[in-house]
Amino acid sequence: MQGVSYKNIGDAGIEFLRDFVEAGSKVSVYTTLNPAGIGDDEFMEKQMEVLELYRKMGIEVTSTCTPYYGANLPKFGGDHVLERKLRRQLCKLNSGGARTNREGGPSSLAAAIVGKTPNYGLHLDENRKATVVVEVQAKVKSFADYSALGYHLGKTLGNDVPYFKNLKPEKTEFLKELGAAMAATGSIALYHVEGETPEYRDAIADKLETITVEDSDLKAVRESFQDDWSEIGMILVGCPHASLPEVKEIAELLRMRGGSP
Repeated sequence: MQGVSYKNIGDAGIEFLRDFVEAGSKVSVYTTLNPAGIGDDEFMEKQMEVLELYRKMGIEVTSTCTPYYGANLPKFGGDHVLERKLRRQLCKLNSGGARTNREGGPSSLAAAIVGKTPNYGLHLDENRKATVVVEVQAKVKSFADYSALGYHLGKTLGNDVPYFKNLKPEKTEFLKELGAAMAATGSIALYHVEGETPEYRDAIADKLETITVEDSDLKAVRESFQDDWSEIGMILVGCPHASLPEVKEIAELLRMRGGSP
C-alpha cells in the first residue's frame, strides 16, 4: 500500500484517510504498507497519524517496499496484487509469478477494501508474453554486473518484456537488482529468464527480435559512472530494500575495512 509518507499526501491525504476510517472501512485481504517519511517533530506527528489511520483499517504497518521478504509473499499463478508499487518493485513481483500493475494510492486502498483488482494490463495472460529476446554474451557474474545489465537494457528497451538467454544468476538478489535497474532507466515491469523465472516456458508466443548484450555495453555503463569518489561522505544502501543476505554481506565488507556495521 502506497500513499504513506506525509510529505507526499499532506493534510488532504490525512483527511481522505480519516473519511475512510470514520465510515468504518476495513481491508478484506492481507495488506501491507510502504515506507513512511521522516522529518521534524511537527512532520512526525502528522506521519504517525497517517500510520495509525492505516492501522485502524486493518493494514499491517510493515513500512517496507519489499513485503515479499516477509509474510506477504505472492504465490506463482494465483495471486493478483494491486499496489502503487515503484516500478522496480513491480518488476520483481511480476517476474516472480505474481500479477500487478502500477496503480495509484486511492485505487490500492479501494482494492484492499473490496478484495478485487481491475482485470487489465499485466493481470492478463496475453500481456505477459515476451516482446524481445535478449542474448547475454557479456560476462555477468556480480551484483554490479546485473545492475549494469539492467541499466543498459532499461534505456535500450523502454517498456518491452524481455526474455533473457544465457543468464545464470547465482543469487536471487541478482535478479532483483536486474529488474530494479531496468525499471529505473526504463519502464520495464516484467521480464523472463530462461530456466529461472516461473513463466519462461510459455513466455514466447511468436518469433521475436533478438538483441545481444556484449561486454562493451556493460563497460560503457560503468564508465558513465566514473567520478571523483574522494569527497563522498555517505553511502545509502537499499533501494529496493536489502535482503538479509545482502545486509550480512555489507556488514562483512565493513568489518573487512575496519568499519562498524
